[in-house]
Order: sequence, then C-alpha cells, then structure tokens
Amino acid sequence: MIIDRINEEIKNIRLFFRNVWLLLSFDPLDKPIFSFICGVFSLIICTQSKNAFYRLLIDLRGIRYIDKENMIAVGTSYDTLILLFLFLIIMTFCALFEIGGLLHSFSMGQVGRDTDIWSMMMAGARTCKKTLQPRNWLLILFVMVLFPLTGLMTLSNIAYKAKIPSFVQLGIEAKPSFLLSFRIVFALLVLAEIAFFFSINIYVLTRKNFLQSCADSWRLGKSRLLNTILCMLLLSLLTNIAIDLLSKLFFSGGTMAAALKQIIRTIAVPSINNAGMTALFYQYYEEDASLAGIIPTVFRTKRVSPLQKSALVCLGLLLIAGSLFYYAKNYAFLAEDVKQPLVCAHRGDNVHAPDNSYEAFELAVAEKVPWIELDVQITADNVVVAEHDQSLSRRFGIRETVVDFRYDDLKEYRVISSDERYQDVQITTLEDVLKLAKENGMQVQIETKPSRKKSGLEEEVLRLVEESGMHERVMIISLHSESIKKIKELDPDMTTAHVVMKTWKDYAQVDDADNLSAEIGTVTPLLVQELHEAGMKVFCWTADDPDEIQYLVSCGVDVIGTDDPVMVIQKLQECDRSGGIARCFHLMMHVLADMER
Repeated sequence: MIIDRINEEIKNIRLFFRNVWLLLSFDPLDKPIFSFICGVFSLIICTQSKNAFYRLLIDLRGIRYIDKENMIAVGTSYDTLILLFLFLIIMTFCALFEIGGLLHSFSMGQVGRDTDIWSMMMAGARTCKKTLQPRNWLLILFVMVLFPLTGLMTLSNIAYKAKIPSFVQLGIEAKPSFLLSFRIVFALLVLAEIAFFFSINIYVLTRKNFLQSCADSWRLGKSRLLNTILCMLLLSLLTNIAIDLLSKLFFSGGTMAAALKQIIRTIAVPSINNAGMTALFYQYYEEDASLAGIIPTVFRTKRVSPLQKSALVCLGLLLIAGSLFYYAKNYAFLAEDVKQPLVCAHRGDNVHAPDNSYEAFELAVAEKVPWIELDVQITADNVVVAEHDQSLSRRFGIRETVVDFRYDDLKEYRVISSDERYQDVQITTLEDVLKLAKENGMQVQIETKPSRKKSGLEEEVLRLVEESGMHERVMIISLHSESIKKIKELDPDMTTAHVVMKTWKDYAQVDDADNLSAEIGTVTPLLVQELHEAGMKVFCWTADDPDEIQYLVSCGVDVIGTDDPVMVIQKLQECDRSGGIARCFHLMMHVLADMER
C-alpha cells in the first residue's frame, strides 16, 4: 500500500514537471519579456509612491525619524495605516497585472494556442478591473501580505520585493512576546497559503469573487495537499539551484553575482512559479467536475486596437520620462567622487573578543581603527560601565540589570565566552575606555542607555568626558531622544546624534542633533547628500556583510560601524570611490542584488 502510494506520487511529480515544461515552451520569450516589463514599471511606480507616502507621513505625524521610542506609536497610528493600505493597493494592482497576464498566457498554452505581450497586458488589465469591486479587496492582503511574509511563492516581481522594513524587524526581535506572536502569525499564514493555493487561478480564470475562489480552492486541493507541496517545493528547489549555478558561471560571488541572480529571478521566477501553479490547477481541475467552468475569453487572444497600443506605449514612455527627469534632477551629485569613509569598531572588535569589553577595544587599537563605539549604563553607585543589554543574562548569566548592582559587586562576575583567552573578562568602565582612546588618538561614540530606575547617567557621562580631555573627540548618541535632549541642555557644545531606524532629509531640522547614526537599511545616497548639504555627518551601523561596503561607500557615508573592523578595512581598500557612471553602476547593482535599499 505504501509502495503504491509512493509510486503514485512519483508519477504525479513526473507529470507535473512535464506539464510545466510544456507550458514554459509555449511563447518562451513573451513571458520573461512581459515579466521584465512589469518588474521595471512596478519598481518605478512603487518607488515614487513610497516616496510620496513617506512625505505625507512626515507632514501628518510631524516626525523626523523613527527610533525605538516612537516606532510603535508611528506604526499603529491611523494615518500610517491608511497610507500603508493605499500603498498596498497600488502594489497589489501592479502584482495582479503581472499575474493575470501570465495566467492567461499559460492557459493559452494549456490548449496549445499562442499569445502575445499585448494580449497578456489586456488580461492583466481585466484582472485589475475585477479587483476594483469592494468584495474582492481581501485579495490585497492575500497578494501583498501573505505571499511576501511567508516568502514561499513568488508570483510577481513586486510581491517578491515587498519585505518587512528592517526597523520593524528590529522591533519584533527586540521583545520575546513580539517574536513569539510573529512566529504564530507566520505559521497561520503558511497554512492559509497552502489551503487557498489555487484561489488566484480561480479568481483570474473564472467569474468567481475572491471569497468564492478561496472556497473552491480548498475543495479542489484539500485531498491533494501532499502532492501540491511536494511539486512546488521541488520546483522551487530546482529553480534556485539553476539560478545559483547560472550566476556563479559569470561571477564567483559578491554583489555582482547577487545582482545577476536578481535579474534572472526578475525574468524567470514569476513565470516558472505561475507555470507550476497553472499545471497543478488544470491537472486537478480536469479531475473535479464540480468546479465551475472557466470563462471562454481566457482561451482567446485579446485583440488590441491601434489606439489601445498607442495609449499603452504613451503611458510607458511617460513613466520612463518622468522617472528620468526625477533622477536627473535629484541625483546629479552622483557625478562627484566620494571620500574614503572611516571605520568604527561597534562595541569594539566584538567578532574576535566579547562585545563592549576592554579587550575588544584593545583589539580595535591594534587594528588602527579611528573610531570605537560603546554602550553605557549606570550602576547603583553611579559608576558608568560598558553594557548593551538591559538584562545581564546574555553576557554574565544573571537576570538582574546593571542598575541593581554596585560596581564592586558587578566586577566579581565574568563575561561568558567560549574562547579560552577571554575566560577572565570583567565589565569595563567608560573611564577606562576613554583613557585608552585618548592614549591612542581614537574618537569615541558613546551610546547612552538610561534606566527608568535611576537618573544621572547623562551627567556622569559628561563629567567623565570633560575630565578625560576628550570633549572634542567624543560624540554622544542614543536611541532615546530624551537622553540626547538632556545632553544638549547640559552641554550645548557636545556633539550628538540620534540612533534611528528610519529617517528622511527632514532629520536635518532636529534641533538637538549634529550628526546622524542610522541603521544601514535607511541609508540612501540621496539622504546622505541632503544631510551633507545641511552640514551633518552620517554614521551607519552595523555593516557586517562584505557585499554592503561598496554600497555604503558609493552612498558617501562618513563612518561605517561594524562588528568586524578588520573585514571592513580590507574591503575599503578594494572599493571604488569614483563618481559618474561607476558610482551609479555600484548603486544599481546593489539595488538589483535586493539589499533592501
């Protein structure tokens, strides 16, 4: 019985791949060209829409940046949710236009008929028109939330590029309760995607609304779940292997290989996944007589009048011309060469030594790193020590916080380390780090982490900086805006920067900020240029991927924060700092490599 079942599954899988190949072999050029056109125009439309919505968000909320303190308030506000919904609608129509065109093409291939790009465009437009009906709006969540969040199925370019913003990911990971909730939601979304796998096919190819399509999808696939999962997993696995091999034939690794891989994905993956879904759909459809018939127009080549063709061409040219004008106006500075950025050892060289330890800062000295960064908290007896986490459990194995201990008691604990060289490491003080930095001509970023249990951190930090004679070589930063405001009130001449997860050019209007300390996900060449014009420097964190360094150099950042300063120093020697075509090329390759910029 088991052997018969296995043989049956193998037979079904072989039939599936044969059908996928047959579908892809019909009009083999039209489908990837159509996907590429959709990818380019979707990128233009969504980039401009995103910029417009960010501008509106700034005006409505009056914010200049998103940090740890305002992230939840901004993310859950009504105006943000409304703008997000509008943005999702635009992206959904871009995605459905591509999906509708591809499914029409594969349905034509199913009955052995050729189609063309114009016909695919008309089919995509029909799908979008159907989605204008309010009863089908739930499809927005299905296409632009479920598929991107699970990452299991790429049916369109724009859905593939839709990702959770990096600052949201950091917020989720910051709290165990958020992380657990996210994992539960993720599991539920995966189940929903499997249960309603064919709802897109039914929605596009029949007259059913989306909820009816979901019901029919469940009825069609519930007894065939195992076969569906096996077929699509194998198709995805083979597709990824093929794309990796193709990209490695030209480049051994790095940004260029990643960019080439992304170009191949843009052209091939939506077509392959839609072909796989279509092959299974028609295989099951022929076995299920209870499913309502497919509308006849699906199997007809859509006739496009000369007027319609002219309108589509004019629309495309208008979008391209508008985008070229926008980029020429706003990105003329890319013609200029960029300076070599400096390197900052984030919590010291914490790849080779425990983070925020004196030993990690000594390694940074030996590596001739010009900047070091440390996080500081205050003990019960007003000693400022280097510690990042609120809880001491990760580094010392105890659940209490820094403020619960006197310094002499805290010194008795040793940092947990698997390296035998660092079995006797104890917590270090800001005073010791400042002394080390002064002796070796280094500059220091001090990130304040105030406690609700005890005040006085800012006063003690300023006192230590002043006594060390390091005032001109220190910049105080913080995720907590109130801490930076307090620093400026106590010492207006102290150089400061907010640590932000997302910001815009409006950051230059923040009164208590001299510079910007940004998570690398928010760094763009335009942001850097606008802040430079305002007389501010841009510090970024935390660049630990070698493929990110050239992008940050081409953006023109001033200081790159990293856990691995040796890697970044070596990588900077290889980076191209020239402007013009070379600078644009590096930035474009990074965007194509899907590095979330």
